[in-house]
Amino acid sequence: MSKCKLIKLSESSTRRVGLGTVDKNNPKSFFLTVSSWLTPVKNISPKEIRVNLTKKFNRVVNNNKISQDIYLDLDIRESGLKVGKKSFLFCEITFLNNTIEFNSNKMLELTKSLLSDLDNEVITEDENFYFSAKK
Repeated sequence: MSKCKLIKLSESSTRRVGLGTVDKNNPKSFFLTVSSWLTPVKNISPKEIRVNLTKKFNRVVNNNKISQDIYLDLDIRESGLKVGKKSFLFCEITFLNNTIEFNSNKMLELTKSLLSDLDNEVITEDENFYFSAKK
Protein backbone atom coordinates (compact mmCIF):
# COMPACT_ATOMS: atom_id res chain seq x y z
CA MET A 1 0.00 0.00 0.00
CA SER A 2 1.41 3.35 -1.05
CA LYS A 3 1.73 6.08 1.54
CA CYS A 4 2.42 8.92 -0.86
CA LYS A 5 0.00 10.91 -2.99
CA LEU A 6 0.91 12.68 -6.26
CA ILE A 7 -1.28 15.19 -8.09
CA LYS A 8 -0.50 16.40 -11.61
CA LEU A 9 -0.50 20.18 -11.33
CA SER A 10 0.17 21.52 -14.76
CA GLU A 11 1.78 21.04 -18.11
CA SER A 12 3.19 23.71 -20.36
CA SER A 13 5.09 23.56 -23.62
CA THR A 14 8.34 23.31 -21.63
CA ARG A 15 7.60 21.17 -18.58
CA ARG A 16 5.28 18.87 -16.59
CA VAL A 17 4.72 19.37 -12.88
CA GLY A 18 3.35 17.28 -10.05
CA LEU A 19 2.81 17.97 -6.36
CA GLY A 20 2.89 15.17 -3.83
CA THR A 21 3.10 14.35 -0.18
CA VAL A 22 5.35 11.74 1.37
CA ASP A 23 2.64 10.56 3.80
CA LYS A 24 -0.94 11.32 2.75
CA ASN A 25 -2.27 10.63 6.27
CA ASN A 26 0.14 13.02 7.98
CA PRO A 27 1.45 15.43 5.29
CA LYS A 28 4.30 17.25 7.03
CA SER A 29 6.58 17.02 4.01
CA PHE A 30 5.74 17.37 0.35
CA PHE A 31 7.53 17.33 -2.96
CA LEU A 32 7.28 19.07 -6.29
CA THR A 33 8.32 17.15 -9.42
CA VAL A 34 9.36 18.90 -12.61
CA SER A 35 10.10 16.94 -15.77
CA SER A 36 11.17 18.15 -19.18
CA TRP A 37 13.21 17.27 -22.23
CA LEU A 38 16.45 19.20 -22.63
CA THR A 39 17.97 19.79 -26.07
CA PRO A 40 21.47 21.28 -26.33
CA VAL A 41 21.96 23.75 -29.20
CA LYS A 42 25.68 24.22 -28.62
CA ASN A 43 28.40 21.68 -28.07
CA ILE A 44 29.06 22.12 -24.35
CA SER A 45 30.00 19.49 -21.80
CA PRO A 46 27.29 17.59 -19.91
CA LYS A 47 28.98 18.60 -16.65
CA GLU A 48 28.68 22.30 -17.58
CA ILE A 49 24.96 21.86 -18.35
CA ARG A 50 24.40 20.06 -15.02
CA VAL A 51 26.29 22.73 -13.03
CA ASN A 52 24.43 25.55 -14.81
CA LEU A 53 20.98 24.01 -14.19
CA THR A 54 21.78 23.06 -10.60
CA LYS A 55 22.79 26.65 -9.82
CA LYS A 56 19.58 27.98 -11.40
CA PHE A 57 17.33 25.49 -9.57
CA ASN A 58 19.09 26.17 -6.25
CA ARG A 59 18.76 29.94 -6.63
CA VAL A 60 15.00 29.72 -7.23
CA VAL A 61 14.30 27.02 -4.65
CA ASN A 62 16.33 28.69 -1.89
CA ASN A 63 14.27 31.89 -2.34
CA ASN A 64 10.97 30.07 -1.75
CA LYS A 65 8.61 30.97 1.08
CA ILE A 66 7.45 27.43 1.75
CA SER A 67 10.14 25.78 3.87
CA GLN A 68 13.73 26.32 4.98
CA ASP A 69 14.48 22.58 5.00
CA ILE A 70 14.78 21.60 1.32
CA TYR A 71 16.23 18.68 -0.59
CA LEU A 72 16.85 19.12 -4.33
CA ASP A 73 17.39 16.09 -6.58
CA LEU A 74 18.26 16.93 -10.20
CA ASP A 75 18.55 14.03 -12.62
CA ILE A 76 19.79 14.59 -16.17
CA ARG A 77 20.58 11.78 -18.58
CA GLU A 78 24.08 13.04 -19.34
CA SER A 79 25.12 10.07 -21.49
CA GLY A 80 22.84 11.18 -24.30
CA LEU A 81 23.51 14.93 -24.21
CA LYS A 82 24.38 15.84 -27.78
CA VAL A 83 23.57 18.85 -29.92
CA GLY A 84 20.05 18.52 -31.33
CA LYS A 85 19.20 15.37 -29.33
CA LYS A 86 16.64 15.48 -26.51
CA SER A 87 17.65 14.20 -23.11
CA PHE A 88 15.31 13.65 -20.15
CA LEU A 89 15.51 15.97 -17.13
CA PHE A 90 13.74 15.25 -13.85
CA CYS A 91 13.87 17.40 -10.74
CA GLU A 92 12.30 16.60 -7.39
CA ILE A 93 12.20 19.34 -4.77
CA THR A 94 11.31 18.03 -1.32
CA PHE A 95 10.15 20.45 1.37
CA LEU A 96 10.66 18.89 4.81
CA ASN A 97 8.99 19.79 8.11
CA ASN A 98 6.48 21.99 6.41
CA THR A 99 3.98 23.89 8.55
CA ILE A 100 1.58 24.81 5.72
CA GLU A 101 -1.35 22.46 5.21
CA PHE A 102 -0.85 20.37 2.07
CA ASN A 103 -4.23 20.98 0.41
CA SER A 104 -4.69 24.59 1.47
CA ASN A 105 -5.07 27.67 -0.74
CA LYS A 106 -1.86 29.08 0.71
CA MET A 107 0.08 25.98 -0.41
CA LEU A 108 -1.39 26.28 -3.90
CA GLU A 109 -0.49 30.00 -4.04
CA LEU A 110 3.10 29.41 -2.92
CA THR A 111 3.51 26.48 -5.31
CA LYS A 112 2.23 28.57 -8.24
CA SER A 113 4.66 31.33 -7.30
CA LEU A 114 7.55 28.85 -7.19
CA LEU A 115 6.52 27.40 -10.56
CA SER A 116 6.38 30.87 -12.07
CA ASP A 117 9.91 31.54 -10.82
CA LEU A 118 11.09 28.18 -12.20
CA ASP A 119 9.51 28.94 -15.56
CA ASN A 120 11.04 32.43 -15.74
CA GLU A 121 14.51 31.64 -14.40
CA VAL A 122 15.24 27.96 -15.04
CA ILE A 123 13.01 26.28 -17.60
CA THR A 124 13.38 28.92 -20.22
CA GLU A 125 15.33 29.21 -23.43
CA ASP A 126 19.02 29.55 -22.87
CA GLU A 127 21.83 30.23 -25.33
CA ASN A 128 23.05 26.65 -24.78
CA PHE A 129 19.83 24.58 -24.68
CA TYR A 130 16.02 24.66 -24.81
CA PHE A 131 13.26 22.70 -23.08
CA SER A 132 10.12 20.86 -24.21
CA ALA A 133 7.49 18.87 -22.30
CA LYS A 134 7.33 16.02 -24.79
CA LYS A 135 9.93 14.06 -26.65
